[in-house]
Amino acid sequence: MSENTKIDFKKMFNDSLKTIKNPNNLVGYFYSIAWYFICTIILSSIIYIIFLDSNFLIDDSNSEQLSNFGLSLLNFLLYIILLIPMLFFLKTNINRDLLLTKSLKFRIIGYTVSGYLYVLFGTFISQIIVSIFEGLFSISYDVSVNQIAVESMLSNNNPVIGQFLLILSVVIIGPIVEELVFRKAIFGLIKSNMFAVILSSIFFALIHVSSEIMNNSLSVIFISGIPYFVLGCVFGFIYLRFNKNIIIPIFVHMLSNLISIILILSMR
Repeated sequence: MSENTKIDFKKMFNDSLKTIKNPNNLVGYFYSIAWYFICTIILSSIIYIIFLDSNFLIDDSNSEQLSNFGLSLLNFLLYIILLIPMLFFLKTNINRDLLLTKSLKFRIIGYTVSGYLYVLFGTFISQIIVSIFEGLFSISYDVSVNQIAVESMLSNNNPVIGQFLLILSVVIIGPIVEELVFRKAIFGLIKSNMFAVILSSIFFALIHVSSEIMNNSLSVIFISGIPYFVLGCVFGFIYLRFNKNIIIPIFVHMLSNLISIILILSMR
């Protein structure tokens, strides 16, 4: 290969880093989505297998499953690993939205509360839709495996540190990661807002019913995914409603998850 045809990998890498910092470039959005699915599909499985080798992290009743503490620790580590690169990939976008949010001052509280009312309305609609399809498919649906897992990790079988890590993951880190991926990144890649809402909501639903996908029929998977699909649509609407400022749907997502955690703890 001649001098003129040599590939300058260093220059390519530096140019790639520059594009990540450019809010008008698609590379940062793509990297965020790719990183999310790499971590949730591949890296989570690797960490799970590693944790199984630890007697401290496995379930005493089933040596092939992690304990509640092990699952809480796995979720926490995975979200941390997901979050740090995303903050770098989308740094310019996040800083812009933070500046816009600061100008709202105390109005952000009202916007967050009103956003949660949208979530409640979406939950009500999804329950009606689920009831309709339960009758069509002759299936009795209660809650998703994801919800059952959260309730289990909040039980007294999980030490306090495990419950704390779970709450931190579900209420703080999880909403940030999910909103950056399913709203900021996907909406940044797709020009059509309507298509972005639908596609992001489908992915949002699928990632939350991954356990059902492994062990259930299509009808169960479909019904399990409805509440998450509707919730994804609600968050997409909130994101568009506030001019694609990701901070507001993050706050709404946090409030929604916090209230869900409080309700679960209150019923123990």
